Amino acid sequence: MESFSDRALDEKNLMYILKATLAGRVNIWAVIETEDGKADVLAMLATTAQVDNILGETNLQILALHAWKYIPRSVWAEQFDKLREYAVRRGYKNIVGWTSNKKLLLVSEALGGDTNIRMVRLEV
Repeated sequence: MESFSDRALDEKNLMYILKATLAGRVNIWAVIETEDGKADVLAMLATTAQVDNILGETNLQILALHAWKYIPRSVWAEQFDKLREYAVRRGYKNIVGWTSNKKLLLVSEALGGDTNIRMVRLEV
């Protein structure tokens, strides 16, 4: 599964996403290809606002991303441009996410993303 959060979209996590979506805290996006009147979902992602309380900035955080099929880089770029336009309209500073998925890192780099920053997670 290609997921920026690198968490499995199991029933429990899907329920969290559904509750947050219904409460208006998460937006769900779909990449849909249509051909001959038929729609095919290529990918879906979940986003939310992430507030940096120190810098006073708000970022658009990608919580989860799942692609069911190969998506050409041109389609990734086109869809990212739409997401970027949304982020600009909403006043977000950056689009952020984290992943250990090498394909997503390559796509992010190709789109101009900085993948040198690392998130560290220490379980407690």
